Amino acid sequence: MDRGPTNEQQVEKFNRYIKIESEVPATIQKLTGLSNDFLNSEGESLEKVLEKFQVFIGNNVLVGYNLLFDQSFLNAAFIKANKQIISNRMIDLMPIIKKDQKFLDNYRLATVLKNYGIENDHPHKSISDAMATLDLALKLIKNDKLRI
Repeated sequence: MDRGPTNEQQVEKFNRYIKIESEVPATIQKLTGLSNDFLNSEGESLEKVLEKFQVFIGNNVLVGYNLLFDQSFLNAAFIKANKQIISNRMIDLMPIIKKDQKFLDNYRLATVLKNYGIENDHPHKSISDAMATLDLALKLIKNDKLRI
């Protein structure tokens, strides 16, 4: 996830791996390149990562694409860790895109980014997806389609 002022200012990044007890499905390993060995050697506990994430986001507005998908994972993680679910204001770019671009073939992130001329060097990698989503939000702000 990325946070920070836009335009020419630097963006702070948050990227952590979480140790897991279950097996990473083969389809997810292929899609993301993440394996159990990697996660368990490089990862931190869920509780520790969630604490760091809460500090990182503070009370900032969270902006994402198809945000309900991510929000369901975050909520489940906070519940599993016996922590309060975050209450930050959230803005999902997907409905804005659907209103602005009514005739796209589909509304997958890759399709939308291509339509807006935004490159995502490593699709399905969290930082790369977050940076591409930031670029999309900035374009929407520039085009007066989004206000935060």
